Amino acid sequence: MEPFVSRAAHLADSVSNARSRRTLLAALGEFERMLEVARDYPRGFLTENDLAALQAIADIVIDEIEHRLDSGVDRPAVQRDLASRIYHIRAELESIYVRLHRDKTGDPACDVVPPVSLPRVR
Repeated sequence: MEPFVSRAAHLADSVSNARSRRTLLAALGEFERMLEVARDYPRGFLTENDLAALQAIADIVIDEIEHRLDSGVDRPAVQRDLASRIYHIRAELESIYVRLHRDKTGDPACDVVPPVSLPRVR
């Protein structure tokens, strides 16, 4: 397993085992920063299996955040912050996938995301 993915798993474990709000927020911050940095790595840095593992790890982190939100132990401002982190993690994962995903045929032209076609409003 790629050390990057191992680090993500370690940070997810830190999120899961956080006993205080401060520890939880610090671990989430590190996890988010790690995802932000991944966009700077070269294409092909992560294999398909690494990307799948990273997605599964992020799902664990998101589940932990959602569990915390459901428990209602935090004041509203912290709850809003936690909810925004779910969005941020998902957005970063999408960015990583688009940036680092390798086309299986090897054709760089296939790496381009096709434009979205929106219906016309009359």
